[in-house]
Amino acid sequence: MSVRIAELRTATSSYLFYVEGGEVRRANDFYPTPEFATNALLNSGEPIGGLILEPCTGDDAIAEVLRRRAGTVITNDIDFSRTANFHQDILDAKWLFGFEFNWIVTNPPFSLASQIVPLCYERATEGIAMLLRLSFLEPVESRGTWLNEHPPTTLIVLPRISFTNNGRTDSVTCAWMVWNKTETRQRIIIAQNPRFVLPSPRENPSLFTMQETQTDSKLSAA
Repeated sequence: MSVRIAELRTATSSYLFYVEGGEVRRANDFYPTPEFATNALLNSGEPIGGLILEPCTGDDAIAEVLRRRAGTVITNDIDFSRTANFHQDILDAKWLFGFEFNWIVTNPPFSLASQIVPLCYERATEGIAMLLRLSFLEPVESRGTWLNEHPPTTLIVLPRISFTNNGRTDSVTCAWMVWNKTETRQRIIIAQNPRFVLPSPRENPSLFTMQETQTDSKLSAA
């Protein structure tokens, strides 16, 4: 199958795209996370802090919010043109062994999420938070067994995001899926859509308010 590479330049940015089988994707699946999405995670009450790894940092969109609100952030990106502490393949776990990260937080390439999520779960001491399509919870062959043994402890459902900033969105919405290793119960949080909520003048309009549902059932031990 042929792959074509193209570059799009704007006044402030340059993006590499590849076209494979008729589908146009940004190189390295680079789709920056809007600030309100990361704020939604940090407003959820999850105890994210300490030493945090952002392993697919891109333009540091998530990392910058984490630095302001959560803790010390170490960044990694496979793209050497990105400003990051490391430029390693996240799937090569050897480079992670010298660190003890409390939390790992990222928006991983969805095509590799089935490999990245279990690896990050193994390397974090307290938990991980992954921004994923809701369809990640489908128990397909590549992740069904792992998800059955490791169901997320918190699900923060977001309004559909235009990661390309052109108004277009995926066919399914995204959610923060949190695996908190110290939590024994499951929560579902529905983030309010800022397009339809008028913030108070005293509130930061970039922050989300939440509605939370907590199940009574306890998680089975992994």
